[in-house]
Amino acid sequence: STYKLKLPPELAKRRIHPTFHVSRLRRHEGNDDNLFPHRESYTAYDFGEPKDVEWLVEEIMAHRWNKNALQLLVRWQIGEAT
Repeated sequence: STYKLKLPPELAKRRIHPTFHVSRLRRHEGNDDNLFPHRESYTAYDFGEPKDVEWLVEEIMAHRWNKNALQLLVRWQIGEAT
């Protein structure tokens, strides 16, 4: 069984598919300010980069595992490495 959700515009722009299996859906529970004061919900940070700008990888210089996440050191075609 699946549900089709009406996604916020910022998710629709990112081409998130709006249909989800019922096993992937959970009821939203708001923050309890008594237990977790001043905790804000996550929102994606807008870096102000134009949407049509592409950053191309020149080289993957190194990699490492940090707990369960793979981290890459990338040299971009513009010259900087992150």
